[in-house]
Amino acid sequence: MKKLLSAKLAGRILIGAFVLMLIMHVLVLTGVMPSNFIWGGQVAADGSNLLQLEVVAISLTLIFTGIAAGKMKQELHMVVMPDGSLQPEWTDTKAYTTLSSELMQTEIFRHFSATPSSWLLFLGFCDPRVSLSPSLSFFRRFSGRFIRKLTRTPDLENLRERATIDISPAVLSGSLESVPMMSGAEYINRDLLLGVWANLSSAFSSLIQNHVGSVKSFVRSFSPDIHLVGRVFFHLVENKHGRLPFAFLATYSTRVGGKGRSKHLPLKHAL
Repeated sequence: MKKLLSAKLAGRILIGAFVLMLIMHVLVLTGVMPSNFIWGGQVAADGSNLLQLEVVAISLTLIFTGIAAGKMKQELHMVVMPDGSLQPEWTDTKAYTTLSSELMQTEIFRHFSATPSSWLLFLGFCDPRVSLSPSLSFFRRFSGRFIRKLTRTPDLENLRERATIDISPAVLSGSLESVPMMSGAEYINRDLLLGVWANLSSAFSSLIQNHVGSVKSFVRSFSPDIHLVGRVFFHLVENKHGRLPFAFLATYSTRVGGKGRSKHLPLKHAL
């Protein structure tokens, strides 16, 4: 049965309620809000016991806020279901997590919920330097290998959705040998990884087909640190400024011009 609220969202709502209560108690202490709004008739006519009541209330609220914050500390793990589907799930953790890790995990889960057909593509673009759980890190690494091979495909700007990204036997066997301890690890086999690779390829083809810009801008929308590669050409040209009659010229090409001819740039512009 589908949950209406995730544990993390419920925890945030609870902490928000506690913070609101703290603000109300501070407003009562400062006289901005009447004490009867919270305490009813429990405050003495001269207000002599108001400070005592507020100290107890604020202390208890802070304690409950701390408990709620500790309980909602979670880490995202990947679970492989018996049918071979991948399911990221939040689990409670006591381990220290950095802010960058928390933000990345939140974004990964958001993409999974919003775009289940292409969220693994986003995972592959995620910064490998940010710490994730071993199970999630395994699939980030596997998806990242697809991204690296994709972005190193010559003429990708021209091929776009027609690009064929094959997985090498070495990557496949190496991935199978590095499966970490995780829920559903026994379901990870050659066919499952081939299916994940095919899904990544299908997701790229679908997204790039609907992308109005270049492949470069598409890649940059996921990660500004990844660059496409093109083809390097060596030309034998007339040497007009040296003693030798001919010289080699290296150029770089990633796309075709309007007349169907490759556009070449000096190799220095590719560096």
